[in-house]
Amino acid sequence: MIKLTALFLSAVILVFPAGADLLILKDGTEINGTLKSYNGQSVTFFNRDREKDVVIQREQLNRADLYREYEEKGAYKIDEIGNQDIRKILKNPPDLSQYENHQSVTLMERTFVRYELDGTTVYRYHFLGKVFKEPGKDIGTFYISYTPDESEFKILYARSITDGKIIYANDYSVTDSSRYASYPLYEKARSIKVIIPKVEIGSFVEYCYEKKYLKRDLLDEPQCFSDSIFSSIPVLSYRVEIDTPAGMNFAAAAYNNGPKFSQRTEGSRIIRTYEVKDIKPYDEEDNLPPARDFAPAMSFGPQWDYRDIAEALERKYAAQSRQIPQALSLKCRELTKGTGTTDQKIAALYSYLTRSIKTAGVSPSDTQYYPLNPEQVYAGKQASPVDKNFLLHLMLKEVGIESDILLIHNLASGKLEHFATDIENFGSFALRLADGRFVYAARDDMTLFCLPDVLHGTKALSLGEKKIIDIPHIHQVYSETFKCSLNESGDLEVSARQDFIGNSQNAYRSHYYQSREELDRDWTQRIARIHPRASLVKYGYENLDDLSRNLAITYSYSADEYPKKAGDKMMAFRMPELYFFSASSVGKEQRLYPIFFSAPVEWRFHYEITVPESFRWAFVPEKLVRDIDGMKITASFDRKSDTELAADYVFYRGTGFKSEDYAKYKKLVEEIVRMQEQWLLIEKK
Repeated sequence: MIKLTALFLSAVILVFPAGADLLILKDGTEINGTLKSYNGQSVTFFNRDREKDVVIQREQLNRADLYREYEEKGAYKIDEIGNQDIRKILKNPPDLSQYENHQSVTLMERTFVRYELDGTTVYRYHFLGKVFKEPGKDIGTFYISYTPDESEFKILYARSITDGKIIYANDYSVTDSSRYASYPLYEKARSIKVIIPKVEIGSFVEYCYEKKYLKRDLLDEPQCFSDSIFSSIPVLSYRVEIDTPAGMNFAAAAYNNGPKFSQRTEGSRIIRTYEVKDIKPYDEEDNLPPARDFAPAMSFGPQWDYRDIAEALERKYAAQSRQIPQALSLKCRELTKGTGTTDQKIAALYSYLTRSIKTAGVSPSDTQYYPLNPEQVYAGKQASPVDKNFLLHLMLKEVGIESDILLIHNLASGKLEHFATDIENFGSFALRLADGRFVYAARDDMTLFCLPDVLHGTKALSLGEKKIIDIPHIHQVYSETFKCSLNESGDLEVSARQDFIGNSQNAYRSHYYQSREELDRDWTQRIARIHPRASLVKYGYENLDDLSRNLAITYSYSADEYPKKAGDKMMAFRMPELYFFSASSVGKEQRLYPIFFSAPVEWRFHYEITVPESFRWAFVPEKLVRDIDGMKITASFDRKSDTELAADYVFYRGTGFKSEDYAKYKKLVEEIVRMQEQWLLIEKK
């Protein structure tokens, strides 16, 4: 691959033909396609995803990668491949007819890890697969992440094998770039992208690379590994081999009814092996939990005490963050001047930090928990979620408010296993106040004292207590009140109010950044989806710009001829906007995997409906109450008079169901769908 800046585009076009090219913009956007022309000021580029030409100005470009055509000249024969096992697979591949419905298949996956007492670790990965269909060609692209001074890598080989010919990747196939091109402060993390040439339908793809971890501190690049035997494509052979010195404090375990590690001793070394044959691809199902929670899986790595991790993190934090810049200290005092209560001070500092410091989309595992200097963050006006929380901790301390820094285990990574302390699965930071409330300053749309769904009901490492603590589920409530009136023509007028408690409101905080024109368009489209003849009247927000208070949204609309009519005497209609979820999630006869929801949520809908004086209620549904393993629905109706009706619907969703309880879940969903599809009937007096 040829790596170019905009300055050299015109010269290169004269030499190399345009092929499978890539443009990388300064904002980090990647555009795949074909380079058409460059006039010194702009690039004309065919965007493969949009299937049209786009024009990119020179000042928008960060880099262009142009791919040269590869020739088969000098290609090797399969007989010349040194690895006997690979030659055997390529010459006599297994019967793949059973996989004809798949895009590709993994023929072999091998991982070898060697640990040393001095802290260095060698990790080698070897892949062999075959492409069946066009989308399956993506197995010919792979990535390697590394951090200079903490790890190094080498690609042993990467090749495609088609019709007995082998084409090797060379320097033109490899791009070495920052993982975070848009965030210069975090360019320490690097990413290698390799695109193997001449990958066609029917090609074998093979590559092998080695990564060496130069361990000096347990918070450098993590050397604990975990994997679940849960693949989207068939895997015929999967093997992990771990080589450790006998005196190393090490842990390796398999769980969820998978194969166990075998173990043998060779001199002063212990060799552990984990092997699986013929892994079937999983079936797509809605609301899957992390594979590590239910699929055969294993973890291994050096075993550290959580106290050691907390102390190491404190050392790194203290080295970078002993004090905040004087300008920020003055800003803290300015922001809290005139505030009376502790909560008011917290709200002032939290709102300032979350809205004024841009969140950099940087993974803590890539920056290895090295906090930036607070002065860098304040001056650069952008920071990773880790550094934003560190900085808020200091800002609170500046005004006399103590907080404990928490390193939180992310539910999306699966269950927490203590036998091999995998710090990489602790991907989020938050603060805990003296009264036990949590503050999460990683996003600019998060309401104060809320946590994201994937941090509910999990565990965290407290730096203050130096131990694991529980994060409780934070109760989330979505509440909507409707006042509806029908006239004799069947025209509907609706005034609605949405109130949010907990994390459920955070998705709507982004409306703060939208223009009035964008909001008008979005609201018009939203109301149009309610009914074909619905028209928006108005909308408004309460506390949209105040992250310390719960958000509320009000809106109103009209819908001409809303009910279905039976002549002039009867009208039938359903409750507007009574949506929980559809029956599509229960379309299968059986379910293979558990049903997973990241956090409990409660929905409440209250309706007050008035119909014309000349009509009366002819049919109102019966009260409905269902409680199935903690998931509840209720629907109740109160006829205030011949023309007035109050209706309440409540739906509480827990954290999920086991796969064997799928029938119960289906029954509940069927009741919900039946409830939201119920009709009300009015007739003329």
